[in-house]
Amino acid sequence: MCETKISVLIPVYNVENYLRECLDSITVQTFQDFEVICVDDGSDDKSFEILQEYKNKDKRFTVIKQDHKGVGPARNLALSLAKSKYIQFLDSDDFIEPAMFEEMYNAAVKYDTDMVVCTAIKRTPEGEFIERGDLHPVNKSLAIFDKPFCWKDCPETIFSMFAPESWQVLYKKELLDKNNLRFPDLSSSNGAALGYIARICASRIVILDKAFINYRCYRPNSITSSSNSINGIRQYVELKNYLLKHGLYADLELTYKQSFKDWLKLKCIQRKMFGNQFDEFVKAFKELMKDDWKDYEDIIYHKEFAYRHIYDLAKDKKIVFWGASLFLEDFVERYQLNHDNILGIIDKNPEKWGEYIGKYRIYAPKDLAKLNPDVVIITIVHYVEERSAEINEYIKNNITKSIKVETI
Repeated sequence: MCETKISVLIPVYNVENYLRECLDSITVQTFQDFEVICVDDGSDDKSFEILQEYKNKDKRFTVIKQDHKGVGPARNLALSLAKSKYIQFLDSDDFIEPAMFEEMYNAAVKYDTDMVVCTAIKRTPEGEFIERGDLHPVNKSLAIFDKPFCWKDCPETIFSMFAPESWQVLYKKELLDKNNLRFPDLSSSNGAALGYIARICASRIVILDKAFINYRCYRPNSITSSSNSINGIRQYVELKNYLLKHGLYADLELTYKQSFKDWLKLKCIQRKMFGNQFDEFVKAFKELMKDDWKDYEDIIYHKEFAYRHIYDLAKDKKIVFWGASLFLEDFVERYQLNHDNILGIIDKNPEKWGEYIGKYRIYAPKDLAKLNPDVVIITIVHYVEERSAEINEYIKNNITKSIKVETI
């Protein structure tokens, strides 16, 4: 027998500057039949004391303290204690609009849905409004609003019409329990697999064109800002394995791949996975994606990302390109590359020595020491690993200065 209509589950970690606003936005809801379960994940600021304060003045609050284990285990612990028919996950640095619970619950009952989805308002850490941008959780051009549907009604867009964020959905608890949907034990990006798999398991979903969540973006040290994009890849692998296991991959392969490409492009831009991080990311990507790597290689080596990388590097480092390739010719022309910190191009073909691509002269490998760059960037897209090893070996044997080798 459910004691309340909604269980509100909140993982908390070092958010003393935002926590009161979050909890106050819950207590002033127009719908009051709820319980709140907060799990303090080993905070070392005053977050736990604030939680205790709210617990002492409102019997609907339950507060649990655990050693620091991460947001996934904190959410799972809260979920194990929930008694209500519906589950609402919230992040402790966000705050919600007063009518959120009432309208989400009424929609769930009206349409007898497994999931009710809402949109969000982006805020700075200080609470100022941010234009929609690329973190908006609902794609309004694809979404089906105010009408129940399931994935079979829209297999080509089911992974693209709304993000997998846990906080934008009111879940029927039976959906989570029946399908054993829980958060993985990852330090970040741990809601994606659950969010995507849930929409495949759900028999009825409703999306409301209403922004109920005030979502803080770009907050230093937040769960999302410290997100490791490799964990995001693990989530997509988990989703793919689920689809394969249940015989659904053939039906959803195209939308799965397109959704992954969209996510990957966004993360490459957001996280600026270049420089020291890029090679590590690509290596992990190849290991995790295995046979699917070639499907996403064009995203990893997208010219726009390469330009951003070069532009950032050229601010304070001397750069040489290695490889007078067609890729580089197109790249220099397309972006009108004109950085003085780009010293030139190395190529092994003697016929090209002395020629120019744009303003940049082509040199022989023996000229590398004379150019004296800080970074050599490989511009040959194919066989990158072999090229990188070859160039590193050349530098080791012929150049006394330490020069970093990277790829675009």
